[in-house]
Amino acid sequence: MFQILIVDDEHTLLNGCSFMIREIFDLPFPVSISTALNVPNALAVLKNETPDLIITDIRMPVMDGFVLINQIRTKNLPSDIVILTSHADFEYARSALANGAFDYLLKPIDDEMLAECLN
Repeated sequence: MFQILIVDDEHTLLNGCSFMIREIFDLPFPVSISTALNVPNALAVLKNETPDLIITDIRMPVMDGFVLINQIRTKNLPSDIVILTSHADFEYARSALANGAFDYLLKPIDDEMLAECLN
């Protein structure tokens, strides 16, 4: 089972992304999806789960996605990380990749790009 954690402060995005992955994409493998509305919730999930893939926003209240990435790397979790953000800023992309992100996707979600990333 391929485990995914989606972290974003927008309920609509969490539900939409989860729905696309579960119901629309014809993935050749089974998936399990967890969601978190912020970094503290994501860190709580990571105490009990080690997802294969973490899809996270950068700008969120309380803590940002870079804090989450640093925590994941500090804990030596083997999860791949994809940044999903509405900020098409080169510095965000550079920082994300420098901190070990696997990919950088822009909102609104392009379903083809997300499917390609998952495959």
